[in-house]
Amino acid sequence: THLPATDVLERALRTVIEERAPALAGRLVCDAASGCWTVADGGYVEWVEATYTGQSVHDVFGSGQHEAQPLGLVPTHPPHSSNTTTIEGPLFSVQLTRLLDDGGIVLGVSVHHILMDVQGLCTVLGAWAAGVRGKDPLPRLVGGGDQAESGMIRTLLLCGTADKTAAVESEASSIFTQGPPLTGGPPPSFSLPRMQLIQLVLPSAAIDRFRGDADFLSSNSIISALLWSAVCRARGISDDVETSLAFVVDGRRRISPPLPPEYLGNAAFYGMAHGTGVGSRCVEELARLVHYAVAAATQSASLRATLRWIEAQPRKDTLHNPFVTAFLGKNVAISNWSSLPLADIDFGTGGPFAWDLPRSPLAMDGIAIILPASPAVAAWRGALTVYLGLMCDHADQFLRDERVREFVVEG
Repeated sequence: THLPATDVLERALRTVIEERAPALAGRLVCDAASGCWTVADGGYVEWVEATYTGQSVHDVFGSGQHEAQPLGLVPTHPPHSSNTTTIEGPLFSVQLTRLLDDGGIVLGVSVHHILMDVQGLCTVLGAWAAGVRGKDPLPRLVGGGDQAESGMIRTLLLCGTADKTAAVESEASSIFTQGPPLTGGPPPSFSLPRMQLIQLVLPSAAIDRFRGDADFLSSNSIISALLWSAVCRARGISDDVETSLAFVVDGRRRISPPLPPEYLGNAAFYGMAHGTGVGSRCVEELARLVHYAVAAATQSASLRATLRWIEAQPRKDTLHNPFVTAFLGKNVAISNWSSLPLADIDFGTGGPFAWDLPRSPLAMDGIAIILPASPAVAAWRGALTVYLGLMCDHADQFLRDERVREFVVEG
């Protein structure tokens, strides 16, 4: 609440972009031969100012309920593709909304995923906040548009030992599916079933209860197992059917030598766990399965082999990550953002009053995102928030499940 003047915010952002991350003001161009997207000059950053009346920051975010958030707090002109070779529109957009009832401000930010992952976005926001506070020099950012630097990072990622490359690259090829390029053109004319977004909050004590004596199991493994099992029950999947849990990990620290923490690009790597009888198995047993799958997927050799396999594919735009198998399918996909340094993004007010995903009319079936719970709710301190999309019929079953019902946030 009560951020500095608008011109201070805008000027600091433009300085960060000009000095540290010019790619944010670029445009994406696709190489017709390989399907690879590269950043070119000639784009722009969208800056939108808006006002909202009738509710205060506390009214909108104080309860932590996602559904209390009004639509329209993020820019409404996302980049789009009118053909297969360019993406038009801003790659980075900011909307500053002043809530007139109490002077609070909501910063809605969006960035094209081809440009960077969510960790990279948080790094940009941290640099922007440092600029607003007057920090000089600005924090170092890596991979924000310097072509020579990007080339060195690419070489670093693709080099290294090739021990057991064939076996590990075979695992990489099983993670990705291949199909027609997703160009972002007009969608096929079919009607999607109705979807529902479910919000859950899991306190640390509840996670410990599921963990039992297996202290080595992370909160990520516990929550992933809990959701995987409950979604299978909600979908009515029988025990003899194998399902998969797709997950994404940040490879910055896991690859050797590690990428700089200030790296802005995409360092998201995918992995999968597979199992039968998922709906009937206990959470701790499934969490062990997830734990070992994550450990295998995050070995530096596996990460490098995945990159080499992708590099060897002649058409990069035909590779689809495993999250697509969850949508309207039998699998589940989870992206864990709980370690994001959201509380450290300080624009001079001591940190944000609250954070949240932007409210959207479309929930993605079978896909979940984990976040640190909003600091606006004192009772949620130390807890984790989960957003899960399901088809409405399956959502009804999920909300009746005794294992997860106590964690559901009522809208």
